[in-house]
Amino acid sequence: MKIKLFSILLFCSVFAIKAFAQGGDGVENVHSAKLTYLGLSYSYEHAIGKQAVINGELKLATGFGANYFYNEGKTWHVVYPMLRLEPRYYYNFIKRAGKGKKIINNSANYLALSINKSFDPIIKTLGVGLINEFSAIPKWGIKRTIGQHFFYETAIGVGYRYNRVDKSRASLGFDLQLGYAF
Repeated sequence: MKIKLFSILLFCSVFAIKAFAQGGDGVENVHSAKLTYLGLSYSYEHAIGKQAVINGELKLATGFGANYFYNEGKTWHVVYPMLRLEPRYYYNFIKRAGKGKKIINNSANYLALSINKSFDPIIKTLGVGLINEFSAIPKWGIKRTIGQHFFYETAIGVGYRYNRVDKSRASLGFDLQLGYAF
């Protein structure tokens, strides 16, 4: 547990050092609305350096499933709020700009530490509820713009998740999003 926590803090420190060492122009502040494979979100990327941003996201996520042992195969659904704070380092942003490739809305590959907090469901069926969870997942991702305002984004990583029932465990993080930047 202590080693995992130390690794997460070390990873965050590397982001902070790289972000503030860059300075100057580069990535931009971006407000956006995103459609994910399991929900909707509002996101704000705030530039903190030439190639780094802090991404804050408020998501309305969904979940569904079926329990054949307790509910005779009936499906359940939940809708719950989730917060994400994610430092991102767009490592090939300057290279893309130098080659004349599209960099609008921070189109580039990135490394991120996705810190998520999910809350109790606001809508649920069959008495099913999610457990408040916290996760910290390092991710590698790609963000590309289509036209001036639309973009797609995907990211993957393996990290740490904690909740009251399972306590802590390894967790896979996967993002697939379509968005509109304001």
